[in-house]
Amino acid sequence: MILTEIQELKEIDDAPFKIRSRSGFKDGLINVNHKLAIKIEAVASYYDTSADISVYDTNGQEIGVLCFTKHLGKTNWRALTENQFIAFLTEAPFIGREEDFEFNYDYLILNDSQYESYKSNYKGSSSIWGGFVHSSTNPMRNYKKVVSRIEISSVKLENNIFSENAERAIYQPFAHERFLKLYHLLELRFDLDVINEIKRLDFEIHPEKIGKIFTDYSQTEFLRLKQIIENNCSDITRLVSKLNLITNHQNIALEIFYKFGKTSNPLKSEIDFSKVVPFGFEENILKSKSISFHANHPKFIKHLASYWIYRIRCCIAHNKIGEYILSHSEEEFIAEFAEPLIKEVIIQSFKK
Repeated sequence: MILTEIQELKEIDDAPFKIRSRSGFKDGLINVNHKLAIKIEAVASYYDTSADISVYDTNGQEIGVLCFTKHLGKTNWRALTENQFIAFLTEAPFIGREEDFEFNYDYLILNDSQYESYKSNYKGSSSIWGGFVHSSTNPMRNYKKVVSRIEISSVKLENNIFSENAERAIYQPFAHERFLKLYHLLELRFDLDVINEIKRLDFEIHPEKIGKIFTDYSQTEFLRLKQIIENNCSDITRLVSKLNLITNHQNIALEIFYKFGKTSNPLKSEIDFSKVVPFGFEENILKSKSISFHANHPKFIKHLASYWIYRIRCCIAHNKIGEYILSHSEEEFIAEFAEPLIKEVIIQSFKK
């Protein structure tokens, strides 16, 4: 709303509160009764947005409030609280003022005397201490997949823990977090397999076998994942079809699987990778490209799927030197390649 419109509004008798002062302010803000409404781009989902939240400085003095307006839906400005109305004066054009208005943003309503200190010392880190962000040079917009068809699968999730993890993946807006939730399902799958294996044994007769099970349980995460895929994934054709999706992501694949790769990579040579990727991982193609898979194509494919899933998981989860750090700008790689691959493994691992 422009300042002349606020001047006009000052004379309206049924305004939600008395406008004692109004003026333009720096950075394009409007000062109303010595308060500023600073736009918020995103707010953490864990907040109850039914009431304002007071914001205090390091001395315990209230400097403003986190004002939730975006959730209000269409509303008349006369029904707004004072803080909401100050946000309204900042966001809304005051033409057609009898019409209901819908906010596009939430706001920090800040005392004008605190603005310089807030801007210099706190605004840039609000995502850490406050659970909200004002603006971003790289706004976090979740990647949207273009899907023309969905195929159903016969999957059995053993109990509520499995179901909860599967559902939590759905609620994650970003592919990075979805992938980790899906990976948790495979970790649970391994635990379940261990429990079932122990149940089938008689301790008095086979104590050494139970001991081996516990030894296997303590093996590295990669070997555990590899064992899950080896034991449960038998549809090699479908696995290959998901591995072949890497064709559209060759540059990032070279970074993750080779530049930051590990010795457990079954396709050792970066040259071999570049030779075969444009054509696919079917057995006849590997043979035609002289790719060694030790005469056991199914085992090679399972090993490759295990390695790729685990490397991607490490890149997302660890964020440290020695790992390729997957940024938000590379979400397409996870959504279009990594997710379909891990979902295929989960479907086969939990098949009824």
